[in-house]
Amino acid sequence: MKGFGIDWEKIKALLKTTDDKDHRIDGVMQRVMLSVDREEHWICGAYPLDGPRKLTNVISFGEKSFDDDLEGLQQREVPIPRYMLKMEAVLTGPKVFLFKEW
Repeated sequence: MKGFGIDWEKIKALLKTTDDKDHRIDGVMQRVMLSVDREEHWICGAYPLDGPRKLTNVISFGEKSFDDDLEGLQQREVPIPRYMLKMEAVLTGPKVFLFKEW
C-alpha cells in the first residue's frame, strides 16, 4: 500500500523531546488522525519497507493505494492533499508500506 506515514521521530523533533513517553506526542498523533478526511483517506497500521520494522500509522488514499504490483505502487504518483499540507512536517512519504491492520 502507498501513503504517508505519521512519523513518530518527526513529531518528537517538532516537540523538541527525546522522551518516547512524552504525552504531547500522543496529542499531536491524535490531532493528525482526527484531521484526516476519512471519506477519501484511510488510516491503517503498516510497516515501512525500508528501515526498521516498526508499526506505523499510515494515511492511505483509498482503494487506489492498494495493489499487489510493488513496482507499480512505487512509481505511482501520490500528491499530498491540500488539507494535509499543514501536517507535512510530521509525515513521511508518500512511500510504500506493508499493510498490517485497520
